[in-house]
Amino acid sequence: MKYTAYLLFCLILASCSARTTRLSPSGEALFRISYNPNRELSDAEMDSLQKSLPTYSGPVSENKFYTQLLRAGVVSDSRLDTSSLNFTIISDELPNVILSEIDLKLETDRKAGRQYLHLVRQGRKYLVDLGENLPGDRWVTLFKSADDSVELLVLEKYYIMGGDNFDLKMYAL
Repeated sequence: MKYTAYLLFCLILASCSARTTRLSPSGEALFRISYNPNRELSDAEMDSLQKSLPTYSGPVSENKFYTQLLRAGVVSDSRLDTSSLNFTIISDELPNVILSEIDLKLETDRKAGRQYLHLVRQGRKYLVDLGENLPGDRWVTLFKSADDSVELLVLEKYYIMGGDNFDLKMYAL
């Protein structure tokens, strides 16, 4: 009888524990700044390129998220302008971020070479698999979508093959 009561208590306790919901991107748009690999650029040319706005590098007609960014004014003429968004950097050095009512914590799994973002919003827990731990930067912000729901935006910037890539992903909360 004691064993049955103990087992029942453990099952009830386990069912009451907080569950973590895995989030997948609900939108993704890729942007890029390409540098001219055919010749050496002067410092002024390199500075000018690095300060330019990245250009969208995907099919426009098939990307609803890109259209949403256009309507919000974050993209114009295929260029990403994040100045209207309040991005906050998140890194191994700054792994904890609070965005409005959401607590975020970056976890780096060095053995697997992956990073994860843990979110807590109104007592609910979420997990975002950010993918490979790339040598670059990541920023996070909240974004109000067209239907007034709050979404998490994650912007990753990394250098690869003659240019900087900017991967912008949206996660529905």
